Amino acid sequence: MFSDADMNKFTNEYDTNKKVPLNSVFPELTFIKKDSTIVTIQEIYSQNEFTLITFFSPTCQHCIDKMPEIKKFMVNITEKYPNKKTAWVTILNDKEEDKWLPFIEKNQLETIAINLKSLDPNRAYQQTLNTYSNPCYFLVNKEGKVILKSFNNKAILEIINR
Repeated sequence: MFSDADMNKFTNEYDTNKKVPLNSVFPELTFIKKDSTIVTIQEIYSQNEFTLITFFSPTCQHCIDKMPEIKKFMVNITEKYPNKKTAWVTILNDKEEDKWLPFIEKNQLETIAINLKSLDPNRAYQQTLNTYSNPCYFLVNKEGKVILKSFNNKAILEIINR
């Protein structure tokens, strides 16, 4: 029998799949960088063969635990496949923006990731993508097609090596 937590997890996954199914094009969304530069996700993914988009919260223990693993993986991808143009985008998925910059600095994400936060204090993108839980992942190709919705090292490597 499913617990309430199980039911919530499956409901959330269903809603995410309904809003942004695999093989759909990632919605056009605008964010802001640390230096106040405004950028669209489309601008980023269109310049790369693959873009891993990670929504996180600096207060989420799972995000805190997972970030070094993702960083190490993305550094290895960049070094191992220099001819494959890949990008890693981290997006603050929390109202507590005061913890955003210390989290980026502590995890040394400046050199490996494009770090963004929402221009909208209400974070309307969460409704569009159903990205209320943290962390949340989307791997998109150059055309913006969503090809994976999890952080799975083996699956990402398989996709890159096709």
